[in-house]
Formats: sequence, C-alpha cells, structure tokens
Amino acid sequence: MTYSPVKKDPIGAAAKHYWDHNKPTLIDVTSDIAEDEQMDAAYFFRDLAQMPILEKKALLWCEGRVLDVGACVGSHTLLLQQKGYDVTGLDTSFDACMIARMRGVQNVENQDFFQFSPNQKYDTLLLMMNGIGISGSLDGVTRLLDHAKTILKPNGCVVFDSSDLIYLFMDEDGEAMIDINSDKYYGVVNYQMKYNDSVGDSFDWLFLDPDSMREIVAKSGFVVEKYEEGDHYDYLVKLRREA
Repeated sequence: MTYSPVKKDPIGAAAKHYWDHNKPTLIDVTSDIAEDEQMDAAYFFRDLAQMPILEKKALLWCEGRVLDVGACVGSHTLLLQQKGYDVTGLDTSFDACMIARMRGVQNVENQDFFQFSPNQKYDTLLLMMNGIGISGSLDGVTRLLDHAKTILKPNGCVVFDSSDLIYLFMDEDGEAMIDINSDKYYGVVNYQMKYNDSVGDSFDWLFLDPDSMREIVAKSGFVVEKYEEGDHYDYLVKLRREA
C-alpha cells in the first residue's frame, strides 16, 4: 500500500492525537449555516453499541466485496471485516488511514474516491456519516453515481445515509422559508475545520433531501431498493445498479 500524506488534515491530526493519548480531542467546526461547534475525535472510534440504528442497519445491508468510502479510522470497516467481508477502507486522510491499519484493518487505500480506480470491482459501496456529502452539490451526486458505476459490479449497490436540512428553515408554523430563486441548494453547507495548527480548506458538503435523491437516482442508472427513515429528518437508502 502506498500512502500520500495530505498537508491540511485536521481530522487526521485530531484522530492521531486521540489514538496516541486516549482523551477528549476537540475539532473546531465552522459553517455558513450554524454557530461554531466542536466535534470530539473520539466519535470516529465508536464501536457497534455506540452507533445509531441506521448505521447498524447499513452494515446489515452490505453484501459481497465492500468499499467503505470515507472510512476514516475504520470503525465500519473493522466491523465488516470481523463478519468475514472482503472490505477495503478508503479515505483521503493519511493519518486516518495509518490509524485504521494499526487498528487492524487489512485493506486500506489513501485516495480520493473520484480518482480511485481499483483492479477488482465491488459489490457494495458504503458511504456512512452522510458520506454522500462528498458530492458537494446536486450535480455532484450524478458525478458520484457515474463514478460508482465504474467501480461496482453490474448488479452492485450503494448504501448511504443523509439528512434533509429543511427543518433548519421552518418557521413556527412549520412552513419552510426557502428562497426558491437562490442558485444554491439549501442542503449544501460550507464547512471549515481546525485542530490546533492544522487548518483545513473550506469545502461544500451536501445533505441530500429524499425527493431530490429519488429524482437524481432515477436518471443515473440506479433504483431505490431499500429506504428507511430515522428519527430526525435523516434516512438510510440502498441503491441497486440497473443491469
């Protein structure tokens, strides 16, 4: 395996500090939609008991050879590996990939998903923690699914969770206050993260509402095979590539 270090990697730096010291390690998160907040790197190391119900179900929906996209330190990858799956963890973070390997993940790739071109194709692409967010925009979802088809076997599937941010725009009467003339989709959030001296570049992260998801999927050569809603505008979906 060849690693290519990423220069600006606050998540990887925080994960490494947590791995080395096993104590709260807070990442500063700013966005254009909410107040500044902090995220503890310990969350990346959660076990099955600490995962929400939709994450647990997503693991059950996987099949065959699995690519865990945005695997970070490999929590989902490890669980699938322990169940006997042939699974690979994929992440752009050099430090996260190194930690995943130290935690026991056998197959790790330190690459960008959109540049990833494996020798063997996969049965399942798993994108957890709103992993579809790497699309960055509605058009980006089509790009992601198009690339997924180059990685998946003919009848392969994509499993991901996401959330509808419409609740952030509702007034007291439950009416959504969205500017329909805006060029920006309300589910695109611009983030920037910082841990100590490691400051990441700002990036757009997509939260995909179910209706838009279904519309894009229908045009992308996939069908919705399974769909389940969570407790707070979140959902889990399994897409099947059409033959």
